[in-house]
Amino acid sequence: MTDRVEHAVVFGSAVEGFVKSLRSPLAPHVLQEFARLGIDLEQPAPAYALENWETAMRFTANDLYGSLPDDERYRQLGRDFIKGYIQTAFGKAALAFTRIIGPRRTLQRMSNNFRSAANYIGCEASDLRERHVELRTWMLPQFLPYWRNRPTFFVHYRHGVLEEMMAQQSVEARVETLSYQPEDQTARYSVTW
Repeated sequence: MTDRVEHAVVFGSAVEGFVKSLRSPLAPHVLQEFARLGIDLEQPAPAYALENWETAMRFTANDLYGSLPDDERYRQLGRDFIKGYIQTAFGKAALAFTRIIGPRRTLQRMSNNFRSAANYIGCEASDLRERHVELRTWMLPQFLPYWRNRPTFFVHYRHGVLEEMMAQQSVEARVETLSYQPEDQTARYSVTW
């Protein structure tokens, strides 16, 4: 019997949302990096290895927002992703649904939302007050051997995703990153509105 190795992946639907978020074509050197990593932006594959996607996103963030501090660079990339994602068929339906169920239930369903974009992330929401939810995200245990203690920008990226997701519901919200632990890739976010 052989051990089954599981790989963290980002799904093609997330790549499609990313492509639609671009306001202008990526610079040739960034496109070359995507191609080197096996990422086809014109015809996304069903899934891509997270380590390749992370590298590609770093190049993109540096190209688009190189003058910003690191955390803001990746927060902006997360905001842009949501703006692009809601232009996809699935994203349009998801946005309409979130507007119906409202901010609290949207945040309570973030585990489903994150898992529709990637296979490696866990998420839970805790209601703290009427208009205050705390989210905790983490990397699922089967993917940690490679990712444990590895710094990543995704904590800031998800912060931007949450900000823009609330803005797209016409909700004035305050999102704070409360903590990040590279050991198990756990982050905690506070969302108030």
